[in-house]
Parts: sequence; structure tokens; C-alpha cells
Amino acid sequence: MERALLSATLLLAGLATLLSLASLPLLGASLGIWGAALVLPGTLIGIYARSLAVSRGEVGWALAISLAVFLAVALGLMAGAALSQAPTANGVLILTGLAQGGAGGAALCRLSAGQPLGLGQGVLARWRVLLRRAPWPLAGGLAGEIATRFYIFMVTAWAGPTAMAALAVGQTLLRPATLLAGAWAGAARSALAQRHHAGDHRGFMRIVLLGSAGPALATLLLGVTLAGFWPQVAGLAFGGRFSDLAGIVLLWTANMSLSCFVFSYGVALQAQGRLRAAAKADIVAAVMICISMPILLLLLPPASALFAMILGSLAQIALQARALRQRP
Repeated sequence: MERALLSATLLLAGLATLLSLASLPLLGASLGIWGAALVLPGTLIGIYARSLAVSRGEVGWALAISLAVFLAVALGLMAGAALSQAPTANGVLILTGLAQGGAGGAALCRLSAGQPLGLGQGVLARWRVLLRRAPWPLAGGLAGEIATRFYIFMVTAWAGPTAMAALAVGQTLLRPATLLAGAWAGAARSALAQRHHAGDHRGFMRIVLLGSAGPALATLLLGVTLAGFWPQVAGLAFGGRFSDLAGIVLLWTANMSLSCFVFSYGVALQAQGRLRAAAKADIVAAVMICISMPILLLLLPPASALFAMILGSLAQIALQARALRQRP
């Protein structure tokens, strides 16, 4: 199965490169940034390499990939500053893509040594198995992207880029806390799968609850602190601009705290192999957000888009929790 997953990942990386190159002329000068042709395949390779490393218990390789991306971008920006060159989006994409692809490729060479990439009958048969199981994960992934990105398009179209900028600023400083949920997922997938196969439901749920409540509490504490001192924070971080966003920060705090539970419960369902239940919760949340957000924006200020996301998260958590209570 690893051969099938590896060859499928490399095929998707190649297709992502070709599609991004083909799309660049259609996007125009402002959006057609050719660094996307590096960052898309590089990200796919890096994500697969991290997942493989964690599944093998080689957490050091997973950490090395993330560290390589951080160092590449940081050192590249420092070099540009030393040469008096302003940072550009294209430059960051290039650095990120090269670092993800390079470090991920190195990890795969080490972890997948001895795994031939030939498309023999065995690999093709496993591809067919993957394709039969793919619709629900793909539907869930698409719904998740809609649920988390829909506000960008709606707020920008409804209230303009200035309103969107205010929402973006309100969540920026909360990101470090929510990264804990992603770090937990990388470390906990194997442990969750082991508990599930051992029939240890209590131990399974203990890991899930700790992995959701811990990051959610960290996000809540950080968000409340930032909101309480927001004028001072805005003065330091944004030169005094956006000094009236304390309310938006609190809305983002609620939304991102709930997302820790959404993420943790989703990982738990995946560890149980319950891809349909996970996808259905994603789809319900996306539908609720897509229906409620336009209505709220019609009646309330642009920040009301976050209320729609909170409603979607609450519905998703309820469905995920019910599925987890129903042991497979």
C-alpha cells in the first residue's frame, strides 16, 4: 500500500505542477505568481513525507521538514533585508516550495528506501482500492475548505478588501495557539489508531479530549489576553492601525477554540476509519455556513461572518461527538 500511496502522491505533485503552470496566464499579472508551481507540489510531497514519518514513529523527520521550511523562509527574508530587497509573495512561495519539496524528498528517500515506484499489477490494484475509498475523504476535504475559506470571498465581495483586512488582522496573532492542534494531530494519530485497534475506548477518548481541550484552552487564554490589551497590541504590531478590533479578536477566539475540537474529533474519526461520518460532519458545517453567512452579512456588519462559522463549528462538533459515542 505504501508503494501505491507514494506513487499516487508523486503523480498528484506532477499534475499540480502542470495545472498551476497552465493556470498562471489565466490569472493575470496580479495573481499569476509562478512560485505557486513550486509550492503546490512541494507542499504535497512535504505533507505526505510528514505523515509517513509519523506513521513510522520517525517524528524527527517530520520535525526536520517543518524546521527546514521555517529556516528557508527566515534566512531568505534576512538575506533579502541585508541586500535591501523588499520581500515578495513570489519569493516566499519559492522558498517554501523548495524547502517543502527538498526536505520532504530527502525524508522519502530515507523512509521509502527499497520501495520501487513501478506501476505493476499490485500497485494498480491498490490504486483501485484507494479510489473506491476516496470519495468521502475528498468530499469532506472540499467541504472543510469551503467552511474555512468561504468568509474570504463573501466578506470581500460584500464589504470590500478593507473589511476583509480587519478580519484577517483579528486572527493573525491567534495562529500560534491553534498550531498546537496540528502538532497534536501529528503526534497522536498513531496512538489513536493503536488504542482503537486494542479496543481501549476509554484511553482513545482520553487522548481525544486532551488533544482538543488543551489547544482550545490555550487559544482562549491567548485571545482573551490579546483582546484585553488590544490597543497596546495594535500599537506594537500594526503601528497603531486596527486599534478597535477587540470584539473581532474575541469572535475569532471563540471560532478558533471551537476549531480545535473540530480538528481533534475529525482526526479521531479518521483513526477509527470512519471516513463517511467525518465527511458528513464536514458537509453539514459547510452547508450551514454557506446558508447563514449571506443572511448575516445582509443584516449585520462584516464581522457577523464569524457568527456563521461559529454556528457551523457547533453543528460539526455535535455530529462528530455523536459519531464518537457510537462505537464502530
